[in-house]
Amino acid sequence: MAEFSAVLSLALVTHDFARFADELEQAVQLLKGTATFSTVEAGLAIEIKFTTAGHAEVFGNARSQTSNVPDVSVLSFSFETDQSFLANTVRELKTIVSRFPVRSS
Repeated sequence: MAEFSAVLSLALVTHDFARFADELEQAVQLLKGTATFSTVEAGLAIEIKFTTAGHAEVFGNARSQTSNVPDVSVLSFSFETDQSFLANTVRELKTIVSRFPVRSS
């Protein structure tokens, strides 16, 4: 296994957290569907896909913005989880959105 180190300069926007929380909440309730989170500069991307019986697969990547070759310095990851852990993730995302509410323009 290789070690990975990166500097992620991300523009994290409350609107993205709110959308991700809504998508994930719906997928957890229905036990099907997909929820995605990504940043504007493509520094972080996460996709959660429900498969069967409340199980879900998480895929993602983190891209270093300080690399001389940006497409090479990418950490890709995946793992399996289930609706009980993702229900907790929904609660945590809702907490973020309540502390940093989406502002209308």
